[in-house]
This record gives sequence, structure tokens and C-alpha cells, in this order.
Amino acid sequence: MAVFQEVLPEAVSKANAAEDAVEKAVITSEMITAGGDDMDEVRQAVTSTEQAVQEAQKAMGEARIFLNAKQAAAR
Repeated sequence: MAVFQEVLPEAVSKANAAEDAVEKAVITSEMITAGGDDMDEVRQAVTSTEQAVQEAQKAMGEARIFLNAKQAAAR
């Protein structure tokens, strides 16, 4: 139980960072629709969304790696 208490704050932090990154990607993707017929604005929104998705994937990967490592160490 002590190991769990030690790992929990960092695990929660990493999970929250991943969740925030996903929310940012969702919000950014809404700019695509808001661009309407302005293709330059839509292109920029797509680029921003792709970048936000990559950041979200990275954050989720970091959280997963951290949790897998701690789980393996606990066994």
C-alpha cells in the first residue's frame, strides 16, 4: 500500500496531463468547423489539431509507460 501512495500523485498528474491534452485537441478541432469557407483558416486549424493530437498521444504514452513500469516493479 505504501508503494501505491508513493506512485499515486505522479500517476494522477500524468493522467491529468493526458486528459488536458486530449481536451485541447478536441477544442482545437472545433476550429475546423468554425473556419467555414475560409480555406486558409481551415488549413491552419487542421495543422493545429494535428499538433494537439500528437501532444495528446505523447502525454498518453508517457502516462502509460509510467504506469506499466510501476506495475512491473510492484510485481
